[in-house]
Amino acid sequence: MERTGRGAVDGLALARTLTAVALKATNGEELLAAFGRALNDAGVPVSRVSVAWRALHPLIYAKFINWRDDGALAGGEMTHEAAAHRDGAHSVLRHVVENELTFYRADLRPPAQPFDLLRELRGEGHTDYVASIAKFGGAHIDHGVMRGVFFSFCTRAPDGFDDAAIDAVLNLLPTLALGFRSIIEMAMGEALAATYLGPLAAERVLGGAIRRGDAEVIPAAIWYSDMRAFTPLAEEVPLDETIGFLNEVFEATAGAVGDAGGQVLDFIGDAVLGIFPIQDDGLRRALGALDDSLQRLTALRSRVLSGDAPPAMKATAREGLVGIALAVGDVRFGNIGTPRRLSFSVIGPTVNMVARIEALTKMLREPVLVSAPVADLAPDRFVLRGAFNLEGVRDRRALYGLAKR
Repeated sequence: MERTGRGAVDGLALARTLTAVALKATNGEELLAAFGRALNDAGVPVSRVSVAWRALHPLIYAKFINWRDDGALAGGEMTHEAAAHRDGAHSVLRHVVENELTFYRADLRPPAQPFDLLRELRGEGHTDYVASIAKFGGAHIDHGVMRGVFFSFCTRAPDGFDDAAIDAVLNLLPTLALGFRSIIEMAMGEALAATYLGPLAAERVLGGAIRRGDAEVIPAAIWYSDMRAFTPLAEEVPLDETIGFLNEVFEATAGAVGDAGGQVLDFIGDAVLGIFPIQDDGLRRALGALDDSLQRLTALRSRVLSGDAPPAMKATAREGLVGIALAVGDVRFGNIGTPRRLSFSVIGPTVNMVARIEALTKMLREPVLVSAPVADLAPDRFVLRGAFNLEGVRDRRALYGLAKR
């Protein structure tokens, strides 16, 4: 692409190039790098391009990508915790976003600069800075989340950007923003699906298993854990404290399942349902999750009993906090529900059986009970507690508890 005359840029050719790249790009880094290169090829001397956006993610507050004309790409993210403690008083991004500025420009040649980033960029030899936000939808700020993208551009040209360069960049922003919107919303969809469905179920759903009845039969180790004495706790402890404590217990159970490579499929009140597909070394992963969970629960129980927790919370801790059951068998993994409201979960006799096994942990005063296939994998860790009738299960089942208490 060439300049069409002094100070002019072939914006149509640039837009075509950017659109073609945006249609093929699978990530923001690829799109931003192509955009920076295209501008320079067209005669627009861009030395740095940056993009930032709010992430709709339970752990990540925002993401950003920086491209430089030497080909360097740097991406990063800010957690919600870091965002809560940051000092944004000297942030140009915060200034632009909170004031909803569609255009902001700073001459970087003078030593005095109003924001930390601008002083840093001046030190790197940049002479001009332009920033803008592209909004998504009618509302820019929605439930505290910036619905849009923040862009900034720099140059090292001695006199900064000329008017033609500014026009070229601003005219292309809607196309660039549209490309980023597609990438961002796809990533958000994947993150939300993994957060609310679990990675394995999310993969199936995003892969097209979206109709009622879409399912497959897989062999898996099934995890079921349920909290002890939760009803009196919920009745006696304020709601915020109850939810906070419940989340701590979930971190000690569901967190261990996820960290071991298992899939948490559902939170059923104060219970956790998870699976470990056998093809992914599920049994050993399940045992690893069990070890990790027991350590976490021991630490949590000790803290509750030694602190000034409410009596109902201490009572739950004295009961052992949770009972955990593990069983192995074939399960039907897929969509159940109504045509318009589905849940991607597991059903089958093994799921029913593991819930019944967990119910016995309290009666037998056992923190853990497992079926024979689980115990067979680690015979030194489990001892037979007997054969039991389980509601809805035809034959008596041998159940095993922890060998060392």
